[in-house]
Amino acid sequence: MTSRKDRTPISSPADPGDPGDPADEKEDTVHDRNAQPASLQPTGTPLAGTPLAASSGWRLVRCDACGKDFASYGTARARQCAWCGSPIALDPGSGAAQGIDQSAASGRPGRPAARRGLGRSLLREKHRAACAAFSLAGIALLLTACSTTAGSTAAGSARRAAGTPSAARDVPRGSYVALGDSYTAGLDIPDQTGAIGGCGQSTSSYPDLVARRLRLDLTDMSCSSATITSLSAAQPTGDGTNPAQLSALSAATSVVTLGIGGNDVGWTAIVTRCTELDLIPVLIPGRTTHDLTPCEDYYTAGGIDQIQQKIQAVSGQLAAALAQIRQRAPHARVYVVGYPDLFPAEGDGCARTLGITAGDIAFLNQEELRLNSMLRQVAQAADDGYIDTYTPSEGHNACSVSATRWIEPLLPVSPAAPLHPNAVGQLGMADAVVRAVTGAA
Repeated sequence: MTSRKDRTPISSPADPGDPGDPADEKEDTVHDRNAQPASLQPTGTPLAGTPLAASSGWRLVRCDACGKDFASYGTARARQCAWCGSPIALDPGSGAAQGIDQSAASGRPGRPAARRGLGRSLLREKHRAACAAFSLAGIALLLTACSTTAGSTAAGSARRAAGTPSAARDVPRGSYVALGDSYTAGLDIPDQTGAIGGCGQSTSSYPDLVARRLRLDLTDMSCSSATITSLSAAQPTGDGTNPAQLSALSAATSVVTLGIGGNDVGWTAIVTRCTELDLIPVLIPGRTTHDLTPCEDYYTAGGIDQIQQKIQAVSGQLAAALAQIRQRAPHARVYVVGYPDLFPAEGDGCARTLGITAGDIAFLNQEELRLNSMLRQVAQAADDGYIDTYTPSEGHNACSVSATRWIEPLLPVSPAAPLHPNAVGQLGMADAVVRAVTGAA
């Protein structure tokens, strides 16, 4: 079992929409009795004591328009709010003098250093192999790098089906079990943690952030490359074997989140195939690619949408999995977490960023919407909750500018796996989960 009951507390940037604790309430703690309270630093300072403190270069910036703090990466000053898009006028940027004190976040117990180093090494090798699948896309991106513009850098009842119910409810207490794949684990986002090195869990993942904010006892069973089969059977990785994820559930479990299905559909293989088919069309100079859809033509040959067929096949497996969860955790609030916005709806200005034609980017976006729709329908049929992370992440996809994106492109700029949420994306997903669990508007 992958449990995080021995971790030090994690703090996250304050959000005015979060469920408020009483003003005189003591600092939250998660699972380490010896942990010291972590405090949020003032606007424009490093994020010492927060999940992002482990990654050099992160700091908080306050938006005067919406009043929210957001994380900014790098030394250049933030020019646009990651929440509302308003211009940021007063951020001076971060210099060497604002460097993050790594020791501030180093009090967390974990695997022995030698073991941790081995795990990271093996996981790194695994990720190199996975990234090799995108090699053709990488070639296309490198060949077109010179033409890339500078702006491109950087829920009324306990089992209500709606992700954001209108009426507030009591915040649950006790055990929280997170189930899912790499979008849940936080693959490649610092700090990587967990008993199973090959799962790629991060201290900045949305399960960690949700547990911290709602004061829940987290058991994170999520694991990179997990499929629905991994819920009921052990999953071998490049560094250890993750137990069957459902093994963590019991009658005492209060909250369960489940983010899974992408690997069952074969999403990575689909995107890889698209980059292979679209390589040459994307490289044609001076031509728009809205009418070029080699990938869509391949997956819909003969009038049959192969991806949609896979999504429908997964729906039955997911329904069976939710039934098992209800049997093992009969008193828990169960939420299926959808996938965030990966691609823009139209694909405008994105072809050279991803190495996929604008027409096929729009096609992939529609297929992701179908996947999320299936997840919602199955959750509703099981009388469980569905949490929409797509809507709040619109405009923060892999093709948005680095300062506002939640999803990293095929060649990541911020620490995260290709086409996966970065630390800011995990924060946004955590907000969506907290709103659903607490019934906040």
